Amino acid sequence: MRRRICTTGLLACRPLVQVVKTRGRAQRTPPFGLPRDARNSFVGRPILAAAGFQPALFASFFCIAGALFAQPPDKPADQWIHSPEPLKQAWAAHWIAEQKLTALIPELLRVVESPETSADVVATDTAAASVVATDVAADVATGIASDASAAKFAALDTLIQLNAEVPLRDLEPLADRFPTDVLILASRSSEDASALLLKLLDRQHNREAFIAVGDLLTPKRNAGFAKDAMKEFCQSATVYVFNPDQPRGMGEGWAGDMLGKTDPPRADWPDTGSYRLAPGTGNRRQAWTLLADGPHPVSFVRTANKGYTDHGFDFSGDESGNNSCLRAEEFLAQYLETSTSQLPVRADTKLDLAWTSPEAFEAAVRGFIAEQRVRYASLGGQLAARGYLTVDEASKARLNLRIQAADVRTHDRTPLPFINDWVKDPPL
Repeated sequence: MRRRICTTGLLACRPLVQVVKTRGRAQRTPPFGLPRDARNSFVGRPILAAAGFQPALFASFFCIAGALFAQPPDKPADQWIHSPEPLKQAWAAHWIAEQKLTALIPELLRVVESPETSADVVATDTAAASVVATDVAADVATGIASDASAAKFAALDTLIQLNAEVPLRDLEPLADRFPTDVLILASRSSEDASALLLKLLDRQHNREAFIAVGDLLTPKRNAGFAKDAMKEFCQSATVYVFNPDQPRGMGEGWAGDMLGKTDPPRADWPDTGSYRLAPGTGNRRQAWTLLADGPHPVSFVRTANKGYTDHGFDFSGDESGNNSCLRAEEFLAQYLETSTSQLPVRADTKLDLAWTSPEAFEAAVRGFIAEQRVRYASLGGQLAARGYLTVDEASKARLNLRIQAADVRTHDRTPLPFINDWVKDPPL
């Protein structure tokens, strides 16, 4: 005889039945602890048999209920998740993650669900939807989440930790407030998340966010991302000015700042996970989770705090050899099935120019700028030929060119014109 019992943890649930071997066959009997008469009436009861009663299925439901009833009395997750108070919802989300109460995922989804997409709100309370839209705008403008938004933030964190599936229609309204959480959940969705991923690039984003979306969409050759890559692409050009008798071949680098921001903590609220994006896959000592794989993989890192603010799209460590412009160049080369060296325009370029006179200098630099614009238009034409851009989109594309002069002359240091303004002139 073998007993299998249900423990308090959902993942450990097993059918609460015993199996008794009689005359070479196994017979299921009801749980121990019931009176003998009750057990006899349980087996083969006509009404249950007629209804197709399955003891194992009944025991599974019993396990779910048992897991919920077994919650610590000082952590009533199943009660507080139903509360209309955002603070209680946040604490419930915290406890659900802590106890891995996957049975309460539907209640977390209810917290996350946007009233703008709720049929009840649309049908009965359009004023409430207007208030919610106002709250969203205020959250984005001030950078401080309302209590209702903070509760959603806590619920999203728990859904990420539990690897839950969240409908894209509920994620879409949260893209501006919680872009990192939305990116993580959208990347795991069984639905086609292409449109939502592209929407995330319409707002402010950093290099890691752009690369993550590119890693997810480039293998599909999504035309929308090709357009975004053209917008993201920029050219950093340096004009090195020499004396005619000087050797050529100078170079330089640059680095951006990776800044952080401290948010005011929410007293009496639980610690909730804030996520940041990081290049690479980490190592054994770093608790990184792979978000998007590719030539430049992107991972996410969770940090528990009381800030309740998503900064995952805000800060980046762009530098001369690793920036969004270079990554966009690489994605575009993949779309065209070529190498970056074969593209008509490059993200990094330079012009070595021997100084003779101000007039000759200006003519040479303006000619260089015009040439780069023609090259960029050629890139747009190649994408249009493959169907990734329309002819109209390709013709309207404008190169984002950042140009600077590096004066390396050893003598005849006639002041150089300020060439940055020449880029602002409309193309001929």
